[in-house]
Amino acid sequence: MRKRFVRAVAFAIVSALAVVLVAAIDGFGGERSEASYRSLDYEATIQNNGDLKVVQRLDYKLDRREDDDGDVQYWRQLYWQYKLDSQALTNITDISVRNVTTGETYHQIEPQNPNSVDSGTWDTKYANHWYIADVTGGSNNPRLFDPQTDGLDGISASHVTRDVEIGWNIPYTIKADSLKFEVQMTFHGAATQYQDVTSFQWEPIGDTNSIPAQKVTGTVRFPSGIDAKNSWAWLHTKNTSETSRGDQGELNFAVYDLKSEQYLDLVVAYDSKVSSNVARTELGNHLDALQADEAAQEKAWYDSQRQKAITRVVAWILSLIIGVGAAIWAVIAVMRSNKAASYRGGLEYWRDRPSVSPASAARMIDIIDESKGTVSSRSMTATVLALAAKHAIAIYPGPASNYKGIDMSQANAVQLSHMIASDGAKASVSSKTSTIVILPVALHDRDSLPLSASERTCLQLLIGISARVGYPVFDLKQMQSACKDWESGYEQLERFERSCDTEFALLGATSQSAWQYMLPGTIAACVGCVIAMTGFFIGNYALGFLIGLPIFAIGMFCDFAGARTTITPQGQEYAGQCIGLKNYMQDFSDFSDRGAADLKMWDWYLVYAAAFGISDRVMRELAKAYPQVRDQAWLDANGSNSLWYWNYSHVHWHNGASSGPSFGGGFGGLSSGAFDIGTQLDAGFASVRNTLSAAAPSSSSGGGFHSSGGSFSGGGFGGSSGGFGGGSSGAR
Repeated sequence: MRKRFVRAVAFAIVSALAVVLVAAIDGFGGERSEASYRSLDYEATIQNNGDLKVVQRLDYKLDRREDDDGDVQYWRQLYWQYKLDSQALTNITDISVRNVTTGETYHQIEPQNPNSVDSGTWDTKYANHWYIADVTGGSNNPRLFDPQTDGLDGISASHVTRDVEIGWNIPYTIKADSLKFEVQMTFHGAATQYQDVTSFQWEPIGDTNSIPAQKVTGTVRFPSGIDAKNSWAWLHTKNTSETSRGDQGELNFAVYDLKSEQYLDLVVAYDSKVSSNVARTELGNHLDALQADEAAQEKAWYDSQRQKAITRVVAWILSLIIGVGAAIWAVIAVMRSNKAASYRGGLEYWRDRPSVSPASAARMIDIIDESKGTVSSRSMTATVLALAAKHAIAIYPGPASNYKGIDMSQANAVQLSHMIASDGAKASVSSKTSTIVILPVALHDRDSLPLSASERTCLQLLIGISARVGYPVFDLKQMQSACKDWESGYEQLERFERSCDTEFALLGATSQSAWQYMLPGTIAACVGCVIAMTGFFIGNYALGFLIGLPIFAIGMFCDFAGARTTITPQGQEYAGQCIGLKNYMQDFSDFSDRGAADLKMWDWYLVYAAAFGISDRVMRELAKAYPQVRDQAWLDANGSNSLWYWNYSHVHWHNGASSGPSFGGGFGGLSSGAFDIGTQLDAGFASVRNTLSAAAPSSSSGGGFHSSGGSFSGGGFGGSSGGFGGGSSGAR
């Protein structure tokens, strides 16, 4: 269970990061643009004569860009364009530009199309200057605009317009993560004075603007004598926004995720008593008509948004209920599945053979406890050892060449042991591999052997390999070589795997329960993903990060944290025997009441130790419990017919107790001085499985509206655009 939980946590984290990465690649819902504003801030002060003094603070992010041929396109100019209008904005003066990043104040220069100037001339002559140009005829042919002489006459009855560009030249730039400027200017003829109020509609950002901004902020201050009681204002924007009044009645606004071609207008009215020398005047009162018009626009906007908002809120609430409900359901189902996949009986130790085959024991322990190695590997190794314990086969140390000329069907382990000990060459290679002998009874009277279904198919696999070798005695290296070109060998291997699965299924010990937690987990993950991505794309990161991602991560975690297989009431008995035997073998040396009967069981303990993946621990436990296994004479007298005989006999030779040379590690040494036959067989048969799979043919792979009234509270609304200025920014 711990491995499942660790894997599930890792997968949930990786999946959540993947969702964030997808959103980040798409700009978290922001517009993908080569030039964008990290921040855009306005500070405007209304003059007594109706002019507007403006300070822009801009922080640009310029990405690398290339043309269709892959050549780098350099950034050279940043600019804003405004529309002069004899009936709205008549002139722009008092211009200054400062590069906040470098601290340099720019000086004015004549406008110049950067495409007609080489980089060297541009950087030495034109860069680090600002300009103002008449671009009524197009940006490619800018003409010098002189505010002293080229401003419009706001008194004349004729209606005249002119496009003006204020820009600043930067050195040739490939990219810039942050490039900050402060630009100051004064807009003339902005306001109109009526008998009751002076009013204007300012459009700092028009619908032709091409550079998006994640956030636009601004503050507008009134002339002395004006506060929140005698001023009115409305913010026109279709974006999420906030509006508020300052302590002196000044207007504060913030607009979020402003994309290109989205406008921002500010409608302002204030008591005319403070106004003087306003260029444009009108008879009569204006405030009532203005408030009525703004109220109508505000109501129309909120009416159009109400149904969308209701639908959105209902969708969010339903999504939240479904997502949270599914997540809770999934967590409960995971807890239940893991509990159902554990042994719940009171059996702590079991000394006898379990009532299941070694292959089934390997599968059972994989469900109820942590296990080392793959279930396929442990099943194969334990089954081969079971065949040796039932005397269908025999296993000896070293290569088959060690036993050339010997009738291995009737071999005597003690004689073979002393023969190897007396031959240094044979002793030195005996730790490199193992030899398997198919005994006559397995070849001629197989039905007389008490074999399980998995053991029978495993024996058939070994007999098939021996036939390819050409002899019933072969070592693991010969086995691997014989399997290289055995195209149908994978069928024998698959037959063994199917036999193990079928044998375990027939026990009725388990049931499949994955759907119980994967269904709600998948629902939670899907709903969470939708909420998260929706939040990112609409710019509501709180919705994405705080609600969507946690639900998504919990769903993904639950999909992998639950137990796919649970133990049935009938299977609890088998589970108790397996976990009890595993505990007993691991604690064997602690028992004082062990005796000869326990030692006789050690062949089978070795078999099931391989099934449980604890062969090394078990061999150490036996050596601790029976120190006499290190005595060769004792081994010859008491263990020559056992599987564990060869695991310890080499210790005697290695320690020099025999007159023969050192065995050099028997079947392969352990730090405890005992060989783990299961480990070597595991490695050998893993190689065979890989070889058979590689040899297989490719085809066989398997409420009511309430007007703000000009109080400048409650945020903006999608009112009219087209105020004076029509600010439009860009970069070249």
